[in-house]
Amino acid sequence: MTNRLIAAALVFALMLVGLSGCGSDSNTTNATPEPVATLEITPEPTVIPTAVPVVDISEYDYYYITNRTVGVSFKYPSHWINKPGRYTISYEEPVDPGVTPARLAVTSKTVGAKTDDKDVKDQMEYFLTLVQTQYNSYIPGEFKEDVAIMDSTGIRQKYTARDMETGELITGYVLMCYLKQARKIYVLHFTAPSRRYDDLSVIIDVIRESMTTT
Repeated sequence: MTNRLIAAALVFALMLVGLSGCGSDSNTTNATPEPVATLEITPEPTVIPTAVPVVDISEYDYYYITNRTVGVSFKYPSHWINKPGRYTISYEEPVDPGVTPARLAVTSKTVGAKTDDKDVKDQMEYFLTLVQTQYNSYIPGEFKEDVAIMDSTGIRQKYTARDMETGELITGYVLMCYLKQARKIYVLHFTAPSRRYDDLSVIIDVIRESMTTT
């Protein structure tokens, strides 16, 4: 009952407020309302991002990187962007947003002195299993043995896949070798959009031919 009384009183009060504005007062002068000032907001100009300049592969310059943790030294494209990692040396081609870049990574794994060719192939299989988790539609490609690298030979596996961010078809290259004197298995991993892979694959040769232990 109390709630109903409160509600009724509230309605009644609102009726009084409404009625007080409906009557006319002969003693009241109609005043002209003051103009209301409006604030004009100037829209912020649209920022157009600057396109990343494309460097032709024939104009590439290369720098040397030496990393004692990985135990390797090699050349890399001087204008590529370093992606810091504790046990992996990674570089990425600078491109516009939404464009699939070429990428390279070099790493190593310390192993025992009795490591043989079978162990290297097992490591390649394991590494490619990890690669598959990073892409869609992974398809293994050409496998090759006796690839020259670091005064030794290694095994190489190519593959194609779909970049998970852009959906573009990419071609990958994995080269792995074992150096007994360093007791390490070295890995060179390179990827690029398939439509540009043939042009950019010269980078692989530059890296492979310049790689040395530290």
